[in-house]
Amino acid sequence: MGEQIPGTLNITFRDGAYGGVISSSMLPDMPISSVTVTGPKITVAADSPNGTVVIEFTLTGKDLAGSWSMAGDGGPVTGRKRDG
Repeated sequence: MGEQIPGTLNITFRDGAYGGVISSSMLPDMPISSVTVTGPKITVAADSPNGTVVIEFTLTGKDLAGSWSMAGDGGPVTGRKRDG
């Protein structure tokens, strides 16, 4: 619907596996089911109440840009990597 939804993509790496959660004040938390890293390109899949959401982005320094898709819908994603 063209509305911006601020949120946080928190990717973790423990015991050799990626995980984490996507959080937003407008949507329920979505557990990350997979992460693929190919150089600066990162693909994240997460489980939502409406199906699997896929976020693909490129990390350039601390800036990220890409897109999200879910069930035939989608849009742009932009953000900034936090230290930690």
